[in-house]
Amino acid sequence: MRVFIFEDSDHLRGSLERALVGYGYIVQAAGVIEPLLSAVREGDVVVANGLRDAQGRTIPELLIESQRLLPVVQITGDPDATQHELATALLRKPFNLPSLLSAVMGASKVAKRLAEVTR
Repeated sequence: MRVFIFEDSDHLRGSLERALVGYGYIVQAAGVIEPLLSAVREGDVVVANGLRDAQGRTIPELLIESQRLLPVVQITGDPDATQHELATALLRKPFNLPSLLSAVMGASKVAKRLAEVTR
């Protein structure tokens, strides 16, 4: 299972990447949206903070616009944030490794179901 991490904090991005690779995931990570977002495909899982592109769009919004329905694990430091409609989980910083793994495993199941339905 491929997991794409979009996080602007170098430290957190590196920690997330190491943790998920340690659990057998194939991980690609970036601190900016492009060009990594164009590599995301059916069956992938996205872990994303509130990064926005030059036009102010978030990753879930960009996925919807490009008609790619992929599960997103949304991470935020905003205590008042609400879960995006495309997000399968919302993790508020600080979160622990078991919470991250649970969210990614749940999103992986959704990704597999979506891939089966769209075939």
